[in-house]
Amino acid sequence: MVPQQSGCTHQGRRGWTARRLETPPVPDSWPKYGTPEWYALDTRDPRKKLALFEAAESWRLHELRLAEQDWLLDNDPDEWARQNMEGLRAAGASTVRRLNIARERSRAELDQAAKPKPPHQLQATPGWPAVRVPGQPGKYLAWKEAA
Repeated sequence: MVPQQSGCTHQGRRGWTARRLETPPVPDSWPKYGTPEWYALDTRDPRKKLALFEAAESWRLHELRLAEQDWLLDNDPDEWARQNMEGLRAAGASTVRRLNIARERSRAELDQAAKPKPPHQLQATPGWPAVRVPGQPGKYLAWKEAA
């Protein structure tokens, strides 16, 4: 799917990495690379090297996923859309549900909304221009300051 890099297969690199991460020569855990705990470790501490190794491998896998997505976008846009749009659709649907945007109105609500509304009384508002009165050509409603 993605072109080979420097003559080494992806499976081969993953196997090499997995073999080195299976039995670390230190306790089961080490601090994440770049954290204050990591900086506090001695340079010769194997946990510092393991954290660095883990971060580098994580970055390599991230770059590989990006390369695969770029390759898919260029060579199989339908598959790219299928893989990437599912998450976007799910996120959109979640937002719609959370905000109650797509709630369907009942028949009674639709009927009520369709009924004609009584005309409202026009009122002039301070600071706004005069309002033309519908059905009465040349007549305007304007705000007048109280004397």
